[in-house]
Amino acid sequence: MNNRRAAIELSMGTIVIIVLGVTMLILGMVLVRAVMCSAIGLTEETGKKASAELEKYFEERGEEVVCIGESGEASVIPGGRNYIWCSFDAPEEAEYTITLKDYSPTTSTLSKNAIKSWIIKSEGRWTISPGDKKAKAPIIFNIPKNAPEGGLGLTLEVKRKLKGSGQTEVILSPEVYLKVTRVGFVRSAIC
Repeated sequence: MNNRRAAIELSMGTIVIIVLGVTMLILGMVLVRAVMCSAIGLTEETGKKASAELEKYFEERGEEVVCIGESGEASVIPGGRNYIWCSFDAPEEAEYTITLKDYSPTTSTLSKNAIKSWIIKSEGRWTISPGDKKAKAPIIFNIPKNAPEGGLGLTLEVKRKLKGSGQTEVILSPEVYLKVTRVGFVRSAIC
């Protein structure tokens, strides 16, 4: 009789452990799904914020071309691609070319050679019509995870070639400032 009671107690304990394990597995799957959905939402939100910032620059400065990092240091995160976004307010249809002319560290923690090794794309060319204010990325950096924190300055050159004209003219030479910063563990896991 004692053996039967012990067997029933053992099987009940096993069932309870299995139920708890399955419950924990389901909760873990729900958590992972929630995190992934949040990451997708953050990506969309970041794009919208970049566009909003560029629109704000247009309102403040009234320039034909504006880029993130012109009116204050923009943060870039090591461990992936970082884009320098520029937006246009073309008075008439024209071909715009934005070129990275020079770059230099603004802090002693970075070197010019390190910055050079991060550059993936250093020029962009687009035909822009009036009203087309969609942001474009002429400059792309691939900053390694082990990159030191610090600041860097970029000198860009913006050229415009009007549709009917064969002449290309330099219309701007904006200075863009970036700061390489790390993010916390929780934020880096989500983003």
